Amino acid sequence: MVMLSGHSYLYRMFIKNLSLVGLECEEKSDDHFFVSTGEGQKEHQDVELRETLSKEEIKRIQEEKLLRLIEFNITNTCQLRCPGCYKMDDTGKQHEQRLPFERYQKYIEMGMRRGLRSIWLLGGEPTMHPQWKDFLCHAKDQGIDDLMLFSNMLNLQPADIQFFIRNKVKVVGKLNIGTIHAPSEDELCMQAAMIGRTESVAQTMLQKIKMILDEGLQDHNLFALENLLRGENIEYAIGFWQFCRDNHITPNLEMFCDFSGQESSKRNLPSDTELKSLVQAIQAIDKNMGFPEWEPMVPHISHGCSLNYTAIGVDPNEDILPCAASNIVITNTAGDEEIDYEKILCNPVIQARRNLSKDTVKGVCNGCDKFDRGCSGGCRNAVEAGRRDPYEGYPDCIIKNL
Repeated sequence: MVMLSGHSYLYRMFIKNLSLVGLECEEKSDDHFFVSTGEGQKEHQDVELRETLSKEEIKRIQEEKLLRLIEFNITNTCQLRCPGCYKMDDTGKQHEQRLPFERYQKYIEMGMRRGLRSIWLLGGEPTMHPQWKDFLCHAKDQGIDDLMLFSNMLNLQPADIQFFIRNKVKVVGKLNIGTIHAPSEDELCMQAAMIGRTESVAQTMLQKIKMILDEGLQDHNLFALENLLRGENIEYAIGFWQFCRDNHITPNLEMFCDFSGQESSKRNLPSDTELKSLVQAIQAIDKNMGFPEWEPMVPHISHGCSLNYTAIGVDPNEDILPCAASNIVITNTAGDEEIDYEKILCNPVIQARRNLSKDTVKGVCNGCDKFDRGCSGGCRNAVEAGRRDPYEGYPDCIIKNL
């Protein structure tokens, strides 16, 4: 889920007057981007999945009650059963729901009045929604050009990849091992375990990554792979990072968070020693390949999370959440003719997120200089899920000992 802290958006080309042709948006010419390094120019830059905000921008967002991003869980349906998925209940079941396209249009229309400029589609698996392309095209048609799709990739076909390229849709896929090419039996078994399915399904997922690479999505700096990092799969994390770098894919290593808030969830976390070795190894990879330096952050290892200042989440049943992965319901707007974003943004949970600073946050995060450099107190869901004080520090900070 991926940028290095401090990168600027590459795709801020505000596109207007797009016409819809079926499910396709108007095709635009391809752009080529470069990142400057000490040895010249490298033909790649990381996809930015989290903004790095200045104190001034955070203050303006808060004072004017702006809404930069909406994360839409457009369906709860998914082919996978990933352990720890926030869209499954305690029995491992999913509850099939879909966000109506007409309601999505209402959220976009009213969000534009609050400064909306980014749309993420998640699930479940968003491509299980029959209108998922309509969702993207409508946002594009409204002048929102920062679009992202989080997908397990199982439904994607070559024509879909070309659709993403034409419309500059960033795609975040999934990989938990170190290669897609002839993985060992242990690796394939691990990948299957990480998605809660058979090795055959895991192999299909790897084949989809190869298809995406063959279609060239990575050549347009539109492809990222996220790896939910647990103690079980940390041995493959260095290989994962190297594979992504070798193939112009943006890597995202995200710390696993069990949002139950129970102490037993810590058994899933890598040790400090394992994490320190991992960070040193992947920083060395980036240095050798000419990527900008970065410092360890939480929860994404190489960067923090600014969603607490910029975003809200919307579930298929129109529950409004602090972000798409949260288990806290702010309100439900199903059937509302007007989406009262001001009321939503004044909710105490949202306000607590937006008022966070290194001085107001408590615990291990209090006074930490990395807070202002993009860490922002880690994943707030992990704090809120245990019904802790919303100003509490991140409970599983990995950087204090690195």
